[in-house]
Amino acid sequence: KDQINFEHITTEQGLSQNIIHSIIQDQKGFLWFATEDGLNRYNGYEFKIFLHDSTDDSSISGNNITKIVEDSSGTLWIGTFDNGLNKYDRRTNRFSHFKHREQDSSSLSSNSIYRLLIDSFNNLWIVHEDGFLDRLDCRSEQITRYRHNPRDTTSLSSNSILLQDIKTSNSSWWRMQGWLRHNILNDSFGQMWIGTRRGLNLYHNEEDIFLRASQVFGATVLDSAAISSLFEDKQQRLWISTWGHGLFQYNQQTKKLTQFHHNAGSRHDVPDNFCYQLYQDNDNGLWLNTKSGLSCYDP
Repeated sequence: KDQINFEHITTEQGLSQNIIHSIIQDQKGFLWFATEDGLNRYNGYEFKIFLHDSTDDSSISGNNITKIVEDSSGTLWIGTFDNGLNKYDRRTNRFSHFKHREQDSSSLSSNSIYRLLIDSFNNLWIVHEDGFLDRLDCRSEQITRYRHNPRDTTSLSSNSILLQDIKTSNSSWWRMQGWLRHNILNDSFGQMWIGTRRGLNLYHNEEDIFLRASQVFGATVLDSAAISSLFEDKQQRLWISTWGHGLFQYNQQTKKLTQFHHNAGSRHDVPDNFCYQLYQDNDNGLWLNTKSGLSCYDP
């Protein structure tokens, strides 16, 4: 048997805290770790730790870090659990803060940030703990909040990006399992797909509007289905896992949508219509996790 040796890097080696929520390697080669007590930068030898300092307005806004991303210009954006968003200036080691302000619709929807994603147009998409969705233009730093408007069919289909457990009405269980990380997707065609508790949306950047699933591929069930995850495979097919309507595959080249759903008594259909997420292995096999267990599809 081949022996694999792991090097342990903990607080004993200089990490500020052992619980890590996000890891990236930036364009300069540094590794960044988001912990529950500080932002850590690692050069392979030692750590530089960034902590909030109440006497320094240019320090990071909070120590419980949830997500780190890097935009196309090399700027780092850091989300926190309850202290908003930070933009890191490499030249000065200073942080700019973006926070929620009451009665100001140009500010963040809340200070609790769950996920960050950079799209093909260098926009930063922000998913909040309460499920709200914002977009920040990385160049102008203008923030746009997106809300469902029942009188506007081009608005977001639901105000909740985070899918909650139907029984408990609590997204914490889903969050621990990691399913909530995959319901927004910037695909290889540069398109932004957003799954919500009520429907799938395709964002149109030029017009700043959302297209419903029925407008994209005619599937009206996906206008209202709870979307649990989105996945693009190596063949550039979009897979849509739903909570109650099975699994969908969209071939973006042929524009064909296929639904896979559970049939009682069949051993070759998906095991359940309540699907969590999909994973593709090195042999292109697709693994689907459902409420009734795991299934594998070999294309």
